[in-house]
Amino acid sequence: MLRLFSVLLLAVAAPAWGCKLAASAYDLKAFWQVESARKVVFIGEVVAVEDVAPPPELERDQRITFLPYRWWLGKPERSVPARGTIAKPVGTDCDGNWDFTVAKGQRWLIAGYEEEVDGETVVLPSAMLSRRLDGGELPKEIADVLQTPQFTGMPLAAARKSILRSGWKPRPTSQRNGSAAPFFRAGYREVEICTGTGLNDCIFNYTNQQSCLRVYTAGEQPQAAMVINGTPECPARDVLTPSPPAGR
Repeated sequence: MLRLFSVLLLAVAAPAWGCKLAASAYDLKAFWQVESARKVVFIGEVVAVEDVAPPPELERDQRITFLPYRWWLGKPERSVPARGTIAKPVGTDCDGNWDFTVAKGQRWLIAGYEEEVDGETVVLPSAMLSRRLDGGELPKEIADVLQTPQFTGMPLAAARKSILRSGWKPRPTSQRNGSAAPFFRAGYREVEICTGTGLNDCIFNYTNQQSCLRVYTAGEQPQAAMVINGTPECPARDVLTPSPPAGR
């Protein structure tokens, strides 16, 4: 049964003298850059918890139901089934890293992956990335990461897929130059401008309700462009307004 996050390749258990963790196991920025359609990030309230008979490798196994009210990654659902577990110690420093249990009525920021468990698609929360929200507020360091999705170093195509899955929508702009034409023809209608010199830096714009996201890339062609930065800036108003026909 896929119950533990070691199965998800978030960690590599070393002998008893140490536990080697991938950065995506404990760093939300690194987690965001993992290329996977199974990632989820949302805030939800625990509305149901059921303890079930655990398999031999676990000390505790919970069926959990979350009522989500804000999404960043994953397909928004009205109700989210999840599993929480406590594993039996195996004698390494990794023991306890993946233990995750909840109580009814708690509110959580959940970051994890969707997996098939007992024939059902459920979320397996990451214990080190997920946070219980006792005061209802996100810690500032977490809020800052969630405000601007982290895609630095990713290929543009992969970053765009993650951006759209996160609920952002392309924001078409009118100020396009010749260097931006290959991106526009490839379907990137949100491309604003490309420098056409040096690394051919380009700007792409996205919107999510009242929020803005500008993505900066380097590369002359869509298939080779890499994301070098992302900011919560909005484009200038005249960039979003179609230019009038010549002569007016």
